Amino acid sequence: MYKRFILFFSIMIILSLSCAEKSQNFIKSNTFDFTKGEWKEIYLKGNSGGSFDFNKNNLELKLTNDGFYGLYNTTPFAGHILTEAQFSSDDNINLLLFFDKNGRPDLDNFTGIQVETNKDGISVVRVIDRQNGRNNVLDNTGQLLKVIASGKKRFNNDDYEHVLTGKEYSVPFTGTSGKLRIFFDSAAGFFHYYYSVKKVIHGKEAEGWMELAPSRTWGSTDQKYYLALLVNKKGKAIFNGVSVERKPIADQDDRKTGFKAARREYNWSGFFGDAVVVSFDDNFKFHNKDIKFVFWSEMNYIPAWHINNQLLFTYEFVETWGGGNLGCHEPMSDRLLRWSNVKILEDNPVRKVIRWHYVLCNPQYKVPMDNEGTHLPEVDEYWTFYPDGSGTRYIRYFPKLDTEFRESHEVAELIGIAGSSSNTVDHFDSPALTLFNLQGRKIVTHPGPKFDFDSEINNWKQQIFVVHFKNEPDFYGVFSADPRFPDTYSGYKLEYQNTWHNTDQILIHWPVQKRPYTGPNGSTGLWKAEVAHACLVSIDIHDGIEWTDNFKIDERGRKYRDWVMLVGAAEKNSDNDIRVRTISWLNPGKITNISKGAEFEKVDRRGKSVIFIAQADIPVLSFKFTPNKAGSGLINPVIHVIGWGKVFPEAIYVDNNKQNFNNYKSTILNNKDLLLWLKIEIDKESEIRIER
Repeated sequence: MYKRFILFFSIMIILSLSCAEKSQNFIKSNTFDFTKGEWKEIYLKGNSGGSFDFNKNNLELKLTNDGFYGLYNTTPFAGHILTEAQFSSDDNINLLLFFDKNGRPDLDNFTGIQVETNKDGISVVRVIDRQNGRNNVLDNTGQLLKVIASGKKRFNNDDYEHVLTGKEYSVPFTGTSGKLRIFFDSAAGFFHYYYSVKKVIHGKEAEGWMELAPSRTWGSTDQKYYLALLVNKKGKAIFNGVSVERKPIADQDDRKTGFKAARREYNWSGFFGDAVVVSFDDNFKFHNKDIKFVFWSEMNYIPAWHINNQLLFTYEFVETWGGGNLGCHEPMSDRLLRWSNVKILEDNPVRKVIRWHYVLCNPQYKVPMDNEGTHLPEVDEYWTFYPDGSGTRYIRYFPKLDTEFRESHEVAELIGIAGSSSNTVDHFDSPALTLFNLQGRKIVTHPGPKFDFDSEINNWKQQIFVVHFKNEPDFYGVFSADPRFPDTYSGYKLEYQNTWHNTDQILIHWPVQKRPYTGPNGSTGLWKAEVAHACLVSIDIHDGIEWTDNFKIDERGRKYRDWVMLVGAAEKNSDNDIRVRTISWLNPGKITNISKGAEFEKVDRRGKSVIFIAQADIPVLSFKFTPNKAGSGLINPVIHVIGWGKVFPEAIYVDNNKQNFNNYKSTILNNKDLLLWLKIEIDKESEIRIER
């Protein structure tokens, strides 16, 4: 005879939540100490031998027979749902979702994730299910099973079972860290299964998630579920907590948020995680489309334009190869976020500055020549944005030079990312990519010519690339290798190639997905419901890899090289506008002092500003601007006056025309420096006057 224990959970179920609303907890009991609501016993095999107890805020399940026994919560839930359970040891643990049938769990229909210890003492994590009475159907689409049955070589067992030996490539773990998740992507109709892992990496412990293969639901779109915690063999299982939470399918609407940098939960294509989000106001042409810039944990904080709920675009990162390891060394591999982190450095009315730091490692958490030297191959990127959506990416790369490792590296790759209801080919326009320079040369590709690292693009002084999406703005980036502007590049040419790139690639090892790699460099998708990315072009450095010249040294004595890239969004097919913006950034014209007490210092291409050095408390700063030639000038100039003082400007004049307050933004940095952004395009000789 077995007890029934009644607990009352405080559960709020709102089935009509819209996709943009905040997360909603249904069940939240991290320690089982504030449990309310009703739980009931459940058997899947046999009907005796089970018991339960609540001890020190934990749930202890015991089973004296072979079979499945546990508790389920009697209140069903539905929708876009994340369920999670915490447990004490890697054995006899089951987190299941039963389908609802006539107000009770349907024993013939469930899905779940199980953790066991095998006869060799190794942790095994697997997906288990029963679909219409059939055990362990798992892949009811047949896609993954078809690949396995075909005998095609797969680098890893990316499947419904992971045996945690620590030897599988990209799964360097020997056990879980005590948490399971089942996430139902209701829009795509797929269940995702996760287990937590942790590892000491270069002296510091990091924790994150691994993922098993997903499973398509066989239920209706409004199917309700019951959560259950079970043991599956003789012995006991101890659960430390459980939660069920509805998640938004899309991110919050930021069209009225204004120009802001915020750290918050970010939601995209149904997935969720920590992020720094830069939103824009009506000074950005496309803010009404809710286009923003994000640094998201589920992308390893790799920055990207959020274009819509099914489309992201990124300029990628620094990457290298070799050094005795398989695969790419890149932040894409840092799934536990051991090194990849992001910080807001400036958040004022004029600009946002975000620092992103990462280390180049492979999926095994190996850096080049991992057992030699103490250097890590590190990168700092500083992203600066202004109210009009324009910005810069400033890259500083510190290679691992205390060993014999000397290899080429990449600085950018142009990548589109499709959500779980689309493929990348659905989003790219045709053609998808335009490359041009200031001298009039242009190459259009995808479709178009394929070129390797010996193309003419390498010799262009400016390399302007524009990515085209269907029914969306263009997104551009600009590198310069013009010796007149040595602050923009490292002293060596950037080389472009698109030989292996295509718009219809389905590469799924990043972002969001956390399954084992099926090849040294990544994985190819099987289901449209998988978030996937596709690359248009690679931008690399092959020269100077001995690092004997063209380097700088930081305060630690580490050598580095740096690059600056102009970034932004533009109207479709507006090459001339992007050309003028490039000139405004690189070489806008001549600046001549008029007022006394301030001197023009330089054009700061890293911060996309014009810098003056001033005596404190000067009553006015005025200067004359003369464009270099027709078709050039200043677009929305940023004026940085070092030493201005604490007082905000009283008035701004352009050619004696007082500027409306809505046409500029200003702030005081460090209680002494004026930063001013002007919403104006100046294409003729003009005088700009700033009055205290």
